[in-house]
Amino acid sequence: MKKGKIVLMLCVLGIAASAFAVSTPHIGGSAGSTIYVKGPNSGGPDNSPLHESYDLITPSSPNYLGYYYRFTFYDGTLHIDPTGKVGFTEKIFGSGNVAGQYGTINVEGYLDGGTIRPWKNGCNMEVNVWGTGRIDLGGALNVGVSDGGTNEAYVTLSDTGVIETADVTFYGAGSFVDIQDSAELYVLSSNYSTGDADASISAGDIINTTGEGLVVSTVGDYTLITTPEPATMMILGLGGLALIRRKK
Repeated sequence: MKKGKIVLMLCVLGIAASAFAVSTPHIGGSAGSTIYVKGPNSGGPDNSPLHESYDLITPSSPNYLGYYYRFTFYDGTLHIDPTGKVGFTEKIFGSGNVAGQYGTINVEGYLDGGTIRPWKNGCNMEVNVWGTGRIDLGGALNVGVSDGGTNEAYVTLSDTGVIETADVTFYGAGSFVDIQDSAELYVLSSNYSTGDADASISAGDIINTTGEGLVVSTVGDYTLITTPEPATMMILGLGGLALIRRKK
């Protein structure tokens, strides 16, 4: 009987959590609309509550957004702190449709949505996933696009940050995904194989700037790119020492 009660309670909690993610009140806008994240004097549309260059988005803040249709950036920064949960159903344009615009997304909490990409006309974007931050994308992570100019993207995952995406594409000589510490990038294997990942690393599209190196593996339906575990690094180091001794 106790076991049955526990299972029922877990099911109820699961339903409540799911409902909360979708139906949380939207303050400062309406569900399903486009949010424009603007920096100072950036121009662009003026129908968004986010007008500062830095906005802290948490469930308790006056700018908590919940689920929206699309985010478009005009030299603005969206910051989701460790308790924040923000969702979008279509796209995040990391830069607005104005030449030279720049957009920044900092995720320490949770971001859920479709596709993240720069827009066009030579606009770039930056995505940082820190701490225990997580991004889940049902569409794609477009690390740069070819659309009205060279539009680059710079994505950094650090600490134990995670990006899980259905697909990833690269464009532009300066675009990259930098995977550091114990961070992880998961991409559906049906769209992006381990061979594709190896090719991206060889091309410099996926990098590690902190010296740990990168490893590629398959986990379930996903191709995983991460850094080697410390134990693996130690084994590799010992193997190298043994090789040096043999040569001597």
